[in-house]
Amino acid sequence: MASVELEPTTAELYRDRSLELVKHSLLNSTIAAPLTSTMNASNPLPQFNLDVGLTSSNNELQKMLIDERMRCEHHKTNYQTLKAEHTRLQDEYTKSQNELKRQLIEKQTVQDKFQLMLAELRGELLDKTREMEELKAQKLFEIINFDS
Repeated sequence: MASVELEPTTAELYRDRSLELVKHSLLNSTIAAPLTSTMNASNPLPQFNLDVGLTSSNNELQKMLIDERMRCEHHKTNYQTLKAEHTRLQDEYTKSQNELKRQLIEKQTVQDKFQLMLAELRGELLDKTREMEELKAQKLFEIINFDS
């Protein structure tokens, strides 16, 4: 079976969207408290301290989360509908295939019966033709003998 590349999971989508929103909020929004960065020798990455102003980001994150959950439910419903339709179509296809097989067997049976009937009727025709030829020959013989 060939490997299929899977779409990202819902959790990955939530994480990616949340990171995008936080980045957007940090870069574009006005934050009441100043953003300060500190670095130390044990951790070379800067540490950001945010005091206030994240409530709007939280609200936006909550809205995004609700939207994503609604999309997820919509996709789940669509998937279930498609799965049920696929199952129905598979069943219908199987029934059609079985009906086709049954009809092909029935057709072959009818053809065999007709072949037998045809052979029987040809045999009867041959017998009748011989009988007719014998009667014809007998009549001619009678006519020839009657004239002599």
